[in-house]
Amino acid sequence: MKIVFYLGHRKTGSTSLQQFLAQNSTRLLRNGILYPFVEASGMAYQLQKAIQGGDAAIELPIPVREAHSALAQKMLSENVPNWGCPVYYRHLPVSGQLLRMIQNQVDFLQPDALLLVSEVFSNFSEQSPDQIRRLADAFDADEKQIYICLRRPDEYLVAWHKQRLKFGSKLRPLRSDGLQPYFPTIHFDYAMCLEGWINTFPRAELSVRRYSDAYANGGSVGDFMAQTGLNFPDGLIPAKSLNRSIPHALLEIVRLSNAALPPPQAKSFRLSILGLSDDLEGLPSNNDVEMFGAENRERMMEHFAPVHDKLSKITGEIPFFPDLPDMAQLRPIPELEAVNAVLSQLDKRLVKRHFDQQGVEFLMELKNRGVHD
Repeated sequence: MKIVFYLGHRKTGSTSLQQFLAQNSTRLLRNGILYPFVEASGMAYQLQKAIQGGDAAIELPIPVREAHSALAQKMLSENVPNWGCPVYYRHLPVSGQLLRMIQNQVDFLQPDALLLVSEVFSNFSEQSPDQIRRLADAFDADEKQIYICLRRPDEYLVAWHKQRLKFGSKLRPLRSDGLQPYFPTIHFDYAMCLEGWINTFPRAELSVRRYSDAYANGGSVGDFMAQTGLNFPDGLIPAKSLNRSIPHALLEIVRLSNAALPPPQAKSFRLSILGLSDDLEGLPSNNDVEMFGAENRERMMEHFAPVHDKLSKITGEIPFFPDLPDMAQLRPIPELEAVNAVLSQLDKRLVKRHFDQQGVEFLMELKNRGVHD
């Protein structure tokens, strides 16, 4: 049996890949590829598919779609003090039972390949390397492969910062002191993501992919299928994007709303901002909005240089990011200029179309005073 550990990274299409694998799990299993469930809802989903005749294109609950994130979160929450396990995973059994659930499927189904897919696995090297050894001891495999996809840090940090804002985090701007906390973490030190895995599986096949290359090779699904070389059948339900992105020009509005509004109202506001973006004219391209500023771009280049050296040595691709000098280049529209241009377009009629009264008051006040550092 071959086991493939997919480590993410975040914001590289992992949700679409998980949805694709979960939806097609029956067809995959018939071809010897096991994307295992870990708990009761996943088992019920598999039983439903068996009774009703196979795979279907439906939206799946997070514990079913992202079953191995449930496993990874439980492993970390049991072993890392103050690890914040998402609420939709907290009711699950202990991680030992989740691992045993996977092993039972391996024992009974005897697959050619076992896929363990979660971007949360990228946290293991930093937070609890012993959990990598625990996975190594849990499953006996003749072949092992580690797959990870990485974006250039400036592009990744905006995407990850945006994701955190989308889920309600109260953050400082990337253009000021919101950048610094990322430097010592896996969200910037990509070599750290890999070191614990390489030390535990020194003979594993290592597939470290640039996001730009993976995107050109069929995205997260197409590239994963190509790099693993497994016997994926034809006619699978295609993947689709599941995480709609907030335009860069609106991010500062979302950041300020997270800080100013009570959590329920802030959540409602975030959901409404995407609808507003559809009605706005002339939003600048994300690639044209400068989120960091010159000083912070210099800091990124300085702090990433040793990380990039390690990453290049690990992969044998020197340099790993050939376009890394572009990380130092300023984009033409400063973030605050972009957001104030958006605010200038707003009128009460347009805003009322999308927001409740509290959201309307917040936006109109923001328009009147503008956004400043």
